[in-house]
Order: sequence, then C-alpha cells, then structure tokens
Amino acid sequence: MFLKKINFIIRGRKPRRFASISSEAQLVNDVIKYAYTSKLDRDQALDVLKTGLAAQPDASQGVRAARIYLTMSELERDRSNWSAAVDLAASASKAARSHEPDSPDSVVAAANVEVAAYTSGTVAYLAQGHDFEALDLAEHALDIARASFHQKGAERQRWRALVTAKSLVGLARHASGDLQAGLASANSAQAMADHVDKRRVSLSEHQDAAIPCALHRIAALRFATGDYDEAAALFQRAVSGAEAALADVSVSEATSQSPWALGETRASALGGLGQVAMVRKNWDKAEETLSQAVSEADAVTSPKHPRTVPLLVPLGIVFARTQRVTYAEGIFRSAAKIVVLDPNKCSKPSVVHASTASCLSWRYAQLLAAMPKRETETEAWQSCAQKMFEEDGKPQGSLAGVFGDLHHLQGKGTAGAGVLADVVTRRMLPCG
Repeated sequence: MFLKKINFIIRGRKPRRFASISSEAQLVNDVIKYAYTSKLDRDQALDVLKTGLAAQPDASQGVRAARIYLTMSELERDRSNWSAAVDLAASASKAARSHEPDSPDSVVAAANVEVAAYTSGTVAYLAQGHDFEALDLAEHALDIARASFHQKGAERQRWRALVTAKSLVGLARHASGDLQAGLASANSAQAMADHVDKRRVSLSEHQDAAIPCALHRIAALRFATGDYDEAAALFQRAVSGAEAALADVSVSEATSQSPWALGETRASALGGLGQVAMVRKNWDKAEETLSQAVSEADAVTSPKHPRTVPLLVPLGIVFARTQRVTYAEGIFRSAAKIVVLDPNKCSKPSVVHASTASCLSWRYAQLLAAMPKRETETEAWQSCAQKMFEEDGKPQGSLAGVFGDLHHLQGKGTAGAGVLADVVTRRMLPCG
C-alpha cells in the first residue's frame, strides 16, 4: 500500500494532490521511516527507497538524495552486503557534498550527512577486514567535520560532527591494533563529547543522537587498555543515551538519526558492560547483562541476526566458567549455525569479521577440550580457529596469546590478551 502511494505521487496523476499527500521533503522522510520500520521485508524496503530516490529532481546530488542513499547503505549493511553498503555510502557522501546550501546551518547539515555516510562506509569496511580503507574513510570524515566546524551557527551540530568523526578514527585505529593512536583520538573525542554534554538539556535531544555511538567507541578503547572503571562508566552513558534517543527518535531533514545505529550501539554497550563484569568475575551480572544485550541485538531488525554472534561468544564463556557446559555448547553451536561455520569445511563467513569466526572456533575448541571423548571435534575447531586467525590478515601474536590456551575456559592456564566483542563492526576488537 505504501509503495503504491509513493508511485502515485511520483507519476503525478493529480498534481494538485501532491502537496496534500507529501511535500518533496516529507516524501524523503516517509520512505526512510518506512525502511526503518519495515523489519522483515528488506527487499520491499529497498524498493521503496529507490522509488523515493527516483522522485528527486536530481538523484545524484542534494541532502535529500544523500539521506536516501545513506539509509540504503545501512540496509545493505544489515543484510551483510558489504560492497553494496560501501558503494551506497560513497553515493551518499557525493550527493551531500554537491548540496547547494542556502545558509550556514544547511552547510553544517550537509556535512553531518556526509560524515554519517563516511561512518557507514567505515563500518562496512571494518566488518570486511579492510582496515586501511576504513581508516582512510574515517580520516576523510574528520576532515569534513573540521571544515564544517568553522561555519557560523548550529553549534551543537558542529560539535556533534567532530565527536563522531574523532571517535570514528579512534575505532578504525583500534580495530587495526594501533591502540595508542586510537586512545589519542578517544581522549580528544571524549573531551569534546563532555563539552556537548554540558550544553544540552537532555540526552534525547535529536542533535545529540550520535553522541552515544561515539561514547561506545571511546569506551571500547578504555576497555582494551585496561581502564575498566572508566570503560564501564562510558558504556553506561552510551546505553542511557541510546535508550533516550530511541525513545524520541525522529526522521527529518534537520536530523540524522538512525534507530538501527542506536539499537546496535545500545546492544553493544550493554555487551561491553557484561564483558567488564566478566573481567571482574561477576558471573551473575555478566550473564544477566549479556543476555539482555543479545535480546537487544535481536530486536534491532530481525532475530538470529549475525550481529548477535559477537555477543553470544562471551555469553557462552560465562556459561562455561560457571560449569554449565551444556548451555555453553548450545550457545556456541547456535552462533556457528547463524554464521554457517562448519569446522570441517571452515570457510570464512561473509556475515562477520574473521576475528569473530576465529574467536568462536577457539572458544568452542576450549570447551570441547574439557569434555571426554571429544578429541576429534576439538582438533577440528582448533584447526578452524587457526585458519580464521590467519584470515584476519594481521593477527596479533598467537591464538593462545590472544584468546588463552586450551585450558582457559576451565579457569586454568593462560588467559591471553583478550578481545572485546563489538556488535557494530561484528568483530572482536583487540586488547593489550
């Protein structure tokens, strides 16, 4: 019905009704809102977005076209179509860049859409393991944010773009293993985020919807460098901020809010809190928080989605460390099924990063190593873990050095440097 309505508007059978049905700007808002709320039929959502794009005077330029391309990029990321997501993000940034502003505020608005487009492309590259390209896009986003910062007016949006871009550079450096450079970006982003915090009335203000996403990236770096108290505080701020923004989410030309990004951020930040609880060996709290995080990740678009897999791995560890081996194995088996990971074939999954596949395989091997008469399966998962570890491109050290030796889930042996499960990039971020 909605698609018929949009087609009716575009064909212009009754031009006088156009304004009453939807203005050009409202049409864009409508098709984007439809895509966000149509969780199950992704093909139809994409068709609606394409139809909205066709209604634009020029589908290759302007903020409205850029917003549609950006939503299409997000949709393709949701479907793990990484190359398409990157291409659509590029189209979004190009359209936003060609926007002809009529005020300083519109310059900043276009820049924010462009930064959001670079963010989508960066995340898609990181999920594929293309870390060099991801860092390049993140740094371009920072250049755009810095340039827009010198415009007049729209102070909060200018700060917002800087916080987003700085934290994005931190994430890209973190993923590549350059923790110190990532931490430098995180420090700068956090200082700016706190500046924005002091100037807002509430977390639910539309202009600040990107702040929770940035706080989550900063928290991940705090966790990775062992500052667990600060990480927990930042993860909690990210959870609260995302929750408040989701409760008052808006789709309009003046704001660039994505309920999917906020939902992933909330789930991942909850997962971060659960992993802090694991470090502190507070297993009850870890199980409760990680279980909630998995439920939140499932609720973003569709259940049993690959974005849940990074969270299922630490949840399985919690069950193993609390002597509920059957539950732990069920969790690992479910995770492997979602990403179609078979230890005997061991093909790299396309829906999650190789680090997630490697960690899942190794944790499964660690679990089976503690069980009688499971030697053959243990060896298969161990071998698959090594293969996925090498697929990562630039593994930091050895499997045992990162994830602990085969006895780790029994509370024995070495623990390894560890990783942090990240929902947004669907990978295990390094610690050290």
